[in-house]
Amino acid sequence: LMAAKLASNAKTTGVDVRAYERYDPSQAATWSVGTDVPYAFLAETFSLVEETSGRLAITVLVANCIRTVLATTPSQLYPVIALCTNKIAASYEGIELGVGDTIMIREVAETCGRSVEAVKSQLESMGDLGEVALASRKKQITFGKPKPMSAVSVLKTLREIAQSSGKDVQSRKKDMVKKMLVSAQGKE
Repeated sequence: LMAAKLASNAKTTGVDVRAYERYDPSQAATWSVGTDVPYAFLAETFSLVEETSGRLAITVLVANCIRTVLATTPSQLYPVIALCTNKIAASYEGIELGVGDTIMIREVAETCGRSVEAVKSQLESMGDLGEVALASRKKQITFGKPKPMSAVSVLKTLREIAQSSGKDVQSRKKDMVKKMLVSAQGKE
């Protein structure tokens, strides 16, 4: 439902500007005014952007996402923009995530109860580790539902991963990545 409202007929190259004008951000929000923006909302936006062709249509999707955040939780605009632009910090800060493919593959395998070789093999055929993780999680047996992630908590964790240093830094980074993978639901 949220995806349909967010898309506002923008999934094709022929964007209906009237649909953009009729878009009601308060109807698209899946959270209450003033509460944390769910990361699932952003993940759904990213998924729609990935499926969409046409720069104008993509602009409408992202604009509607931002309009929804502004209408409900304007204080969280910075984390949403940071995640939308794939920047965990300003460029001048020189902060990089510092988590390579090897760590991500290993943590997806461990979190989803698969072998590293199986994940690598599927990655070669699918080409996207996110898709591999999503497919692996669908087969995974879970006990209970994890607490939903928010845009603020995701950005905070990514910054913590990037700024980790000292003894056993790789182990701490892997633990934080694993915690996020366990908490992820759906396309998150």
